[in-house]
Amino acid sequence: MNVGITWKLPLTWSCAKPPFYANRFLMGSGYERGSIAISLQSSHSHEWHLDQFNGCKVEAVVFQVVPWYVKVYYHTLKIFIDGKPQIVSDVVENMRISPSEDKVSPGMLELMLRFPCNMQSASLVLDFDKGFLHIDEYPPDANQGFDISSALISFPNFYSNRTYLIDDSLTQSPLLLEFQEENIVQSYTEVLLVPLTTPDFSMPYNVITFTCTVLALYFGSLLNVLRRRVGEEERLLKCQVEKTALLPLLLSRLVSKFKRQNRELSQSSSPSSSPSRGHKLILKAILVAVAAIVYFYLLNDE
Repeated sequence: MNVGITWKLPLTWSCAKPPFYANRFLMGSGYERGSIAISLQSSHSHEWHLDQFNGCKVEAVVFQVVPWYVKVYYHTLKIFIDGKPQIVSDVVENMRISPSEDKVSPGMLELMLRFPCNMQSASLVLDFDKGFLHIDEYPPDANQGFDISSALISFPNFYSNRTYLIDDSLTQSPLLLEFQEENIVQSYTEVLLVPLTTPDFSMPYNVITFTCTVLALYFGSLLNVLRRRVGEEERLLKCQVEKTALLPLLLSRLVSKFKRQNRELSQSSSPSSSPSRGHKLILKAILVAVAAIVYFYLLNDE
C-alpha cells in the first residue's frame, strides 16, 4: 500500500540533522540479569553549531520507559565517552526517575546530558534483573520474548520547521500555524526484545498426575492394612494344606480297606464265586478313587 500526502500550498521543510545517531541494545546472557546500553555516535553535523552551545557542549535528553518485570537498578548507571569511563555527575546535568511498581506501573528514566563537542561516541549502561510473571500473565508466544518500547532522545538545540511560500489567508489557520512552529529534533532507538524465564506450561498436568499417583498408592496401602484380619493368611494356608493332604489319606484308607476285604473273601468264599466278587471289589475301588479325585479338584477350584 502506497500512502502519501500532497500539500496544496508550496512549502519548504528545514530540519537540522541530529548531532548523534542513537542505538540501543541488550548485554549479558541468561534469564536472571542483564544490561541496557544506549550508544551515541557522532554525525559531525554539529560542528558548525559550536558557537551556539554554552562551553562547547551538546545537550541531549534521554527518555525511556521500562515495564515492571524489567527491574532496572538506576544507581548502576555508567557513562563512557570515547571508550573511557566518566563520572556520572560530570555528564548528567539533571535526572528524573520514577521506579516501577510490580504489576501496577512501569519505571521511567529521564536524563539531561551534556557531551563535549569533539566527542565521537558515548555509551550509557544500566543493569537490570528479570522478574517472574504468573503463568496467567504470559502471552501465547512467551518463548519469543517481551518487548521494551523505544527510547526517545531529544536534542534541545536542534530544531525543525515548515515555511509556506505563499502568504494567504489559509496560512492563518491554527493547524497550519501549528505546523510552522519550531520542533525539537528527536530520535528513536530500536525496540528491545527481552527473553524472560518461561515456565513449563504442561507442569500443572504433571503435578496433578504425580499427586494422584502418590495418593492412590498411599490410600491403597492404608486400606489394605486396615481391612486385613489377623491370622487370615495363616488360616488360608492351613486350609490349603489340609485340602492337599485329603486325597492321599482317602487313597490310603481305600487301599487298606480293599486289602482287608480281599483277605476276608479269600478265606470265606468258595472258589467258584471268588472271581466275580473280586471284579466287583475292583470296580468299587475304581469308582471311589474317581470320586476322590473329582472331589479334590473341586476343592482346588474353590
